[in-house]
Amino acid sequence: WITQAITRIDFATGSAGSIGAFLTMMVLLTPQFITLTLPFGLLIGAVNVLNAMNADSEMPVMAGSGISRLAIARPIVILSLVLGATVFLISHFVEPRANRAVRDVVIDMRTDLLATLIQDGRFTQIEDGLTIYVDRKEAGGRLNGVLIADRRDAEMHLTQFARQAQVDESTGVSLLVLQDGQLHRKDVKTGQVSIIRFRSYALDLA
Repeated sequence: WITQAITRIDFATGSAGSIGAFLTMMVLLTPQFITLTLPFGLLIGAVNVLNAMNADSEMPVMAGSGISRLAIARPIVILSLVLGATVFLISHFVEPRANRAVRDVVIDMRTDLLATLIQDGRFTQIEDGLTIYVDRKEAGGRLNGVLIADRRDAEMHLTQFARQAQVDESTGVSLLVLQDGQLHRKDVKTGQVSIIRFRSYALDLA
């Protein structure tokens, strides 16, 4: 849980209302942690119990009283089946829904970042390799003079310019709609740049 929290701490420091959203995201990741830890927990617990019984001479006493090894192993087998069924249900039903909810939280936080933290005339790094510059913000969330530099793909660098942009959630999907601009696509290997002019271009904030 701690390792997952550390990898997502950038959201807690880069978004308004981040504490609640960050804690929500970590709670939604709990099903994933359960499926990873339950099998190891069962294995370690069973080994420790059997070792303790053997060290206390309980195993020889039980064998001497006629209790078979199958009877000793039966509780572990039953617990294994129960935990296996639990992991199956979580992996196929709970975890996919939780992962979709985590994705929605991340999108909301990125949308919130665009709306609140991006300042006029400043380069804002959203994540490694993704930088946004806004010349001026207006009422209603409209952005003027937008530059987006995307270097996350090692083979293709994208640079987008737009006179105006605005976050649009009317379709149920968070989109950054760029208007009247250009998209520059640079092939890192060859250095060739292709330029696409557009009147309207939508970026999925996911």
